[in-house]
Amino acid sequence: MWFSFPSIHHQGALTRFLSGIAIAATFSAVLLHPSSAIAQNPPTPPDYDDSPGSSRGYLIDDIEDLMWLAHLVLYRQPNDPDWNRRILDNLRVTQISDIDASATRYWDASDDDGDTHPFNDPNDLTAAGDNDGFVPIGASGKPFSGFYDGGGHTISNLYIRGDFDHRYTPDVGYVGLAEDALIQNLRIVNADVSGETSTGILVGTASDGTVIRNVHTEGKVTAGTSSEYSGFGGIVGELAGGSILESSHSAATVEGTRGVGGLTGRNNSSTVRDSYFTGSASATVGYLGGVAGQSTGDLQRTYSIGRLAAGSDTVTFIGPIAGDIYAVGRTVEDNFWNADTAGSLDQGGRSGLSG
Repeated sequence: MWFSFPSIHHQGALTRFLSGIAIAATFSAVLLHPSSAIAQNPPTPPDYDDSPGSSRGYLIDDIEDLMWLAHLVLYRQPNDPDWNRRILDNLRVTQISDIDASATRYWDASDDDGDTHPFNDPNDLTAAGDNDGFVPIGASGKPFSGFYDGGGHTISNLYIRGDFDHRYTPDVGYVGLAEDALIQNLRIVNADVSGETSTGILVGTASDGTVIRNVHTEGKVTAGTSSEYSGFGGIVGELAGGSILESSHSAATVEGTRGVGGLTGRNNSSTVRDSYFTGSASATVGYLGGVAGQSTGDLQRTYSIGRLAAGSDTVTFIGPIAGDIYAVGRTVEDNFWNADTAGSLDQGGRSGLSG
């Protein structure tokens, strides 16, 4: 069941949202003429809602539109070094239909036929290629800083490989890196996402005041081959820089090395509130929790009935809400868990919420 909680305003995101309306025409003009702005033969841009007073932006309707988003992030305007940042900082997207993303299982980032469109090669239709999957929206140096409203719709069967054996990227999720963004009202189900660090079904890393609200995830998150990295969550790999995850739920299976949480792998000076976890999570090194693997931020009104399991006898810091909590000057209150599903907690962390 997907609960809707009361919306809570976030001033930074709201300010950017309102100011973005005024400049919509500028970015619409660039993106609606891709032959002059991106590269030849990219996917066709989706429809743009330019009706008076509208804040919907680009209308995401099908897998071709998801391909356009991936292409937008992958390619930059060669004669304009800051093109990606100007576009992605003000990108406004509204999903208007449920989307089956099964085709992403065979996508790869290589442009084998040289037409500057990486997802239309013959091997993107079969298992013959690298099978890297969907390219996360936003990456280091070109974060997603816009607004994505899922409209209550679902993306199903999303496939992403961001590990060393495929197309390595440090931030892995439907949105890879989000900074000062607003992402809301979206369901992602039957996802299959893997990465080496900061990996989640919805967002890899959310930072700089990003707000994630009223989202639901199902599927699996898995770690790559290295145990040196951390941050694996059912919704977001790492929540950082005063970001907020609220009114959300995950039923995902999360398997990582360290910093593994049902909702977020790491809550770094940010806030998780009014959200819950009902899936399963396991770690092979340490810092495992039902809500967050590690937390130095606020945890308010959360609960976990998810099943936690240590992947080895040497796993340390396991807790039903967070494996390790360092909450000096932070608010940690009204958090609950099911003792029957929380597993063995005798390696617990630094507070009563951790063991």
